[in-house]
Amino acid sequence: MNRIRMGVVGCGAIAQIQHLPHLSELRDKYELVGLCDVSRHLVDFMGDLYQVSHRVTDYRELLALDLDAVLLCFADPKTEVAVAALQAGKHVFIEKPMCISVEEADRIIGAAEASGKTLMVGYMKQHDPGFQYALTEVEKIPDIRLIQVNHIHPDNNLHLKEFNLYRFDDIPQEVIEHTRTLRAAAVHEAIGDVPDDVQRIFAHLTGSMIHDISVLRGMFGTPERVVSMEQWSEGMSVTMVLAYEGDKRCVATWTHLPEL
Repeated sequence: MNRIRMGVVGCGAIAQIQHLPHLSELRDKYELVGLCDVSRHLVDFMGDLYQVSHRVTDYRELLALDLDAVLLCFADPKTEVAVAALQAGKHVFIEKPMCISVEEADRIIGAAEASGKTLMVGYMKQHDPGFQYALTEVEKIPDIRLIQVNHIHPDNNLHLKEFNLYRFDDIPQEVIEHTRTLRAAAVHEAIGDVPDDVQRIFAHLTGSMIHDISVLRGMFGTPERVVSMEQWSEGMSVTMVLAYEGDKRCVATWTHLPEL
């Protein structure tokens, strides 16, 4: 069987914890052909670790390689690279969130449809055995009226410290500023001119609570409407009430407890 030729853009935490080890373990199915990261030291380090010869800091050089598919595992926004990869004829796996605004989503989906290639977003929770078991149990409940979600989020370092992550400080400042500019533009496109606390909770919704929203969609479908939403604690907590088909309601809360 021919192995799928893979390229990875972004060699940070999620790539180091999940994608690169799994691609290595499944080497009978996948061939890791090339790596890309804006940190030259990091991409070289990971290239040595996984014995990958093609190591670049410009994603365009990676897309020029003979690849079947690419994994996009870097900080938002990913739209530019996703569209370019699809236009280059590569299948694309994109880490959540796929994008920040509806306009970006339309661009990426349009590129996927035009290319005829597969586009997959990394909402892995629905593939978790725990979720699949819960889904079978939920389906047995005859008359669901209330769904409640409580997401207590500690400091990220609480779980990241469990892994031996490699980081370097050689990312060019102009690359950092360019990424910040692109993200700010995408956020503005999505939610307009809003106070800092609203921008903050929007980032938590798209970066963390999106997993809860994905699980809710997998169990109950798309909500019919948002009944209410309130953010507090300077944009570090949010509660929303969602209405689902059959007059069901969901009360979902996300709150940040760094001292947990």
